[in-house]
Amino acid sequence: MTAVRCCVWELTLACNFRCRHCGASAGVARGDELTSKEALGLADDLAGLPCEEVTLMGGELFLRPDWLAIAERLRTRGAGLVLFTSGWLLNRERVARIKALEPRMVGLSLDGAGPAIHDGQRGKKGSFERVWLALDRLRNAGLPASVITTLTRHNLYELPALARLLLGRGVQWQVQTATCNGARMDTADQLTPLEFYWVGAWLSLARRKYDWPLLPVAGAHDL
Repeated sequence: MTAVRCCVWELTLACNFRCRHCGASAGVARGDELTSKEALGLADDLAGLPCEEVTLMGGELFLRPDWLAIAERLRTRGAGLVLFTSGWLLNRERVARIKALEPRMVGLSLDGAGPAIHDGQRGKKGSFERVWLALDRLRNAGLPASVITTLTRHNLYELPALARLLLGRGVQWQVQTATCNGARMDTADQLTPLEFYWVGAWLSLARRKYDWPLLPVAGAHDL
């Protein structure tokens, strides 16, 4: 298989995610997405404000062929950088390029303590293993890594097992709740008020139970 065909096949695999909670219901590029020239111009505008930090995320960040050019433009203009990814396309070459950018953080999505829950949430078989492979690559490269867990009623009670899994691994852990914005998430998947309260209480307990260097955990977005 030629290099071009390999690249197309790799990106096609990445597009097959069907995350239960995704608000974008992504899969096909919109007709009005920014061109490379427009995206680089936006990077210049943000850096000129000045904007101290920009987060590049998706969908999947690496599906844009110009992701590196945009990231480099932001960094050369003095903006800090955070990257979020599913981890599926985070190969050694991309890790090396990210390391050269000196980002503040690289975030990986992790929605379960095992393949059954995580792959079910992401709609992508094998994604759990790819997250851990990506995490190992980031840590081996000395890059600051974080894990982002998005909660629905299907993975709510994974929190204790995830805590045991992440404890002492040198990653920051962000926990957030999903809202019913996408085509694949039903209102029945959202946390009830009592479940939402349970998450807040559990996070409060975890922050007291685990020392910050061993398991830095924080609630985000609705939490």
